[in-house]
Amino acid sequence: MLPASRILFLFLLAFSPLAFGSVEPWAFFIMVLLCGLSICLYLTHCLKHGQPLRRVPCIMPLSLIGIYVAIQMIPLPETVLGLISPATATVRHHTAGILFPGNPWPITLDIHGTMFELVRWLVWAGVYWLTIQLLTDRTMLRRTLLFLALFGGVFALSSILQYILTEDRALWFRWVPDNAMVFGSYVCHNHYAGLMEMIFGPVLALVFVYRPPRQFGTMREKVLGLFQEEETPLFMLLFTGAVIMVLSVFFSLSRGGILCILLETFFLIPALPGGSLSKRRVSRKTSAWLFLCALLMAVTWFGWERLDARFGELPKNLLAAYGRPRFWQDSLRAASDFPLTGAGFGAFGDIIPAYQQVFFMRILDHAHNDYIELLVEGGAIGVLLFAAFFICFFKNMANTLKKRRDKQAVVVCLGAVAGITAILCHSLIDFNLHIPANALYLAFLCGLAVATANTRFNRYIPPRTYLETVGPNGTKLGLALWLLLWLPCLGLSMGQWAASLYADPLLKARTDAQTPPAASEETFRSAMRAAALSPLNPDYRELAGDTALLSGKVQKAADAYGKALFLSPTRSETLQKAGNAVFQATRNVKRADALMAAGIKMYPTRPGAYGYFADFLFKTGRKKEALSVVRDGLSAAPSYADIFFGLMRYAGITPAEMYSILPGDSAVLAKFASYVRNTGYDFMREKILLKAVEAASHEPDPGPGPYTALAWLYIGQKNYDKAITLLERAMAKMPDRPELLYLMGRTYERSHINYKAVEFYKKLQIIAPGYRDTARRLEALAEGQNR
Repeated sequence: MLPASRILFLFLLAFSPLAFGSVEPWAFFIMVLLCGLSICLYLTHCLKHGQPLRRVPCIMPLSLIGIYVAIQMIPLPETVLGLISPATATVRHHTAGILFPGNPWPITLDIHGTMFELVRWLVWAGVYWLTIQLLTDRTMLRRTLLFLALFGGVFALSSILQYILTEDRALWFRWVPDNAMVFGSYVCHNHYAGLMEMIFGPVLALVFVYRPPRQFGTMREKVLGLFQEEETPLFMLLFTGAVIMVLSVFFSLSRGGILCILLETFFLIPALPGGSLSKRRVSRKTSAWLFLCALLMAVTWFGWERLDARFGELPKNLLAAYGRPRFWQDSLRAASDFPLTGAGFGAFGDIIPAYQQVFFMRILDHAHNDYIELLVEGGAIGVLLFAAFFICFFKNMANTLKKRRDKQAVVVCLGAVAGITAILCHSLIDFNLHIPANALYLAFLCGLAVATANTRFNRYIPPRTYLETVGPNGTKLGLALWLLLWLPCLGLSMGQWAASLYADPLLKARTDAQTPPAASEETFRSAMRAAALSPLNPDYRELAGDTALLSGKVQKAADAYGKALFLSPTRSETLQKAGNAVFQATRNVKRADALMAAGIKMYPTRPGAYGYFADFLFKTGRKKEALSVVRDGLSAAPSYADIFFGLMRYAGITPAEMYSILPGDSAVLAKFASYVRNTGYDFMREKILLKAVEAASHEPDPGPGPYTALAWLYIGQKNYDKAITLLERAMAKMPDRPELLYLMGRTYERSHINYKAVEFYKKLQIIAPGYRDTARRLEALAEGQNR
């Protein structure tokens, strides 16, 4: 059983990253299965042969993390919840509490997400524990390290070749969307880089452990002697593998990965012990210089210009409306409302829409900073528990390494610690630890560091490990406890996989009003089967509700939406669909309005939330309330103003009525001026655009749209002086905008002041080469001057 446990353990290390990071239900289930079986086989072997278990350092804070995650799912009376987490109680009261008043609620806002975070914690703790138990054996430790080096080197080489020879393919064969930066088996290049950072540390340590003996004599004798040494082939393989791993991170163009793996390299090399590692071998300094020179040549072959271009994009990315600083700012606002207990592990994607300041067509699943996300989901308690574990871990490593005289053990342990440090640094700007495979590798590295710090590399000197043994009943209790925890988690992950096979195709191809009744009924049954297999997943309940609502089964739809909201109460679309279904089933206007309004509150930047509520109000004969909601929607999402104009036109609202409720936003007013052009209200355009320009003059960051629209209106009236005066005002506020420069050139060209037109066109060519037909116009003006 021990060999089987070891094989499953090594297979788990290879399978998890190759299965696209184990983020999909099928891969996650297999990961849970492999982890659980490996531990069961090991414990059974220990029971059968009387082999004692080893005490695992820092198990107490690690256990407390799991207990805390489980506590977040316990339903509490509303008054108790209000004392522990007032924000959670408020959210529950104004969302799912509308349908289930006075119901006890858990701390988490996503029961399904928190449950699977608990499963991930169990796998993490299991891998950490099993790694320590298995690698206290010196032979298994050496084999695992060599397996890790082989896997990392081959995977890195394959990923580089895949990058060169294929496009938009993960693991050579799987197509991924064009907007993904795929590398290796990972859809996101940053997560591949995170994996390589962790593997690279121990492999670089092995390079220094297996240095060949020093050679003497002439240079020719040294080279010949080096290749005659027994250790040289292994050293060369490890050396080459380490260089390829770093090179693959450069190929991935992950800026965080490149910086962290360089930081890891320059942390590990100086930290390695000298002295007796040994004086008979090639010096540490020589090995380090060889490695750095090889790396420099490899990166030079890759091309420094690519790196320069990639890092040159950094300022623009940081200042973008959808950049990481914006994500962090929104996330910290969310964390401030859930300071003690957080919104629940796995609930980040549920709560963040309420705090997003910019709508960008998708919900932000992760904060792109694991520590901020931990603060949002776990609150101060979660942060303290995770900090307690890593403080305990690093303190244990420091105390143990101080006592060790086995330099090989110290070097490998430092390599593992370097990998841990690299991924913890990378987590400042990404969400590597929310990728199951990468989280598993962090657990493995923590276990590897503990095992190597306490294991003797010399087989002739007892004891084989310094870790204390557990009492005689520890194995039986451990097996019973593991089965008690693992089997339900295995069932949950298997149910999620089975449910995804049923319902995921249906989620991608939603039913609509044209779907035949028989197909709608089959979709409803499939959704309910999926909900039975994965009872905590609200997606399948919502799918069942959508199908029932389209089929006219409004009570079934209301029930399905209610169950979805019970599991995850912050979903904006689900809240509003539930409001519609409740109204159709019970004619309870007050409850329907409350659910509709909650949908807006839970995602205030989503234009569809305002449109859905306004449409509902129009259909129920409440024009004044509907126009108020439309006004709020225009203020929240001015770039989607055309949708609101169409909604109002469909409801029979005249342009004059629309104008009366418009907010004083320059973009909205400019769009409305364009809207009224062909509606018989064209006479209002100049008035609207003047108001838009006035609004833009008071806005901190207006767009050029209002100015250019009014300027074109003046140009059409042949009032060039007014157009030029207006554009000069605009350029004083927004210098070097291509739209304004181009229009200024066109205005001067039309008013036959060609030298001024040439001046603006030339400036535009410098600022935005190739902008529209600037080059052609310059040529035409030059020909006219020559004639």
